[in-house]
Amino acid sequence: MSSEIKSENFLSKLIAVLRYIWIIIGITLLIFLILDFISGLLMNKIDSVNLQAKCDEEAKAFNKPEWYENYFFENEKAMKIRWSPYIYWRRESFEGKNININQKGLRQTWNKDKGDSAPKKIFVFGGSTTWGTGVRDNYTIPSQLSRFIYDKTKYNVEVTNFGELGFVSTQELIALIKELQLGNVPDIVIFYDGNNDVYASYQNGVPGVSHNEFNRIKNFNLENDKSALYKAAIAKAVESSGIYRLIYYLRGKFFGVHIDIPDYTSDRLIDYTLRFYIVNIMIIENLGKLFSFKTLFYWQPNVFFKEQLTDVEKNRSAPELYLKDFYKNTYKQVTLSSYLNNKSNFHNISEIFMDDKDTIFIDYCHLNEEGNKVIAERMFNDLKSILDSENDIK
Repeated sequence: MSSEIKSENFLSKLIAVLRYIWIIIGITLLIFLILDFISGLLMNKIDSVNLQAKCDEEAKAFNKPEWYENYFFENEKAMKIRWSPYIYWRRESFEGKNININQKGLRQTWNKDKGDSAPKKIFVFGGSTTWGTGVRDNYTIPSQLSRFIYDKTKYNVEVTNFGELGFVSTQELIALIKELQLGNVPDIVIFYDGNNDVYASYQNGVPGVSHNEFNRIKNFNLENDKSALYKAAIAKAVESSGIYRLIYYLRGKFFGVHIDIPDYTSDRLIDYTLRFYIVNIMIIENLGKLFSFKTLFYWQPNVFFKEQLTDVEKNRSAPELYLKDFYKNTYKQVTLSSYLNNKSNFHNISEIFMDDKDTIFIDYCHLNEEGNKVIAERMFNDLKSILDSENDIK
């Protein structure tokens, strides 16, 4: 009988202890959820304040009217991307005052139909410099090129902006192939490249791959490793929590954020970067012969090839100064390339702003609206010769 009493007493104590532990866990969890909720609200406010400060800084730095501040609010919202087969990503559709993206993920381009004939199709490929980071729809390079053609020629054209954030020339080539597969055949194709191909090689340590290729490798491997998939899901949940965001913000605020900068400066990497680009040109030209379209290629400028930088350009390009030597060395090889120099449809315009004293760059590679106009006019001068030579559009 006594043993039964002892057993009941032990069981009662165990239940009491477990109940106490459960209460502690519940209270702890509740406190955590409350703190996480408050941290999330705080970080949302901080992000909003920082975004407003960034917009104010942009508007002040470039002495722009109100549209410039509004532009960066739209730009943040228009950064959402979706999966696109073979080329990895395209922007989601977006409607705004300064930025508009259609259902195909392509940015709106200024076009005006003259109506006297079916418009000739001009495709413009490139990265974010072609897409138009930092400028309004009507002031991207493709839009300003379309306006030059409309204002200064008799030709009826439709210019399409296929530029996208981070795209390298291989992605652009594949994007062109996808259009040809759909029967959307251009009359003239323009490729505006250089900065992204060089940076992708530097970042990855190998040529011919996209930006952040390691992310695609990691995501692919998750499908074959369930434990890694679970770990990634947990890590994602933790990183999205308010407490984690607040801690990460405070760490960066008071201690800075360490960024590993690779040291890929070998001549071999530079040579292969250029080789991949040249092979892409060869493939595109052969596609042009097969589908009867003309081609133009432009090797683009960046701030490292401007002799006199304004204070704005110095401040805005400072975070990317570590790239300067690699860009200089790679661009030098482009200048020395006998293959490229002998091509009438290839134009190295990397030094087009060398002697310009005004603010042209909004960071190390993106141009303001005035800079885009200079590039568009340079393209127009070459393009007009092609348009004039086509008897069927005279």
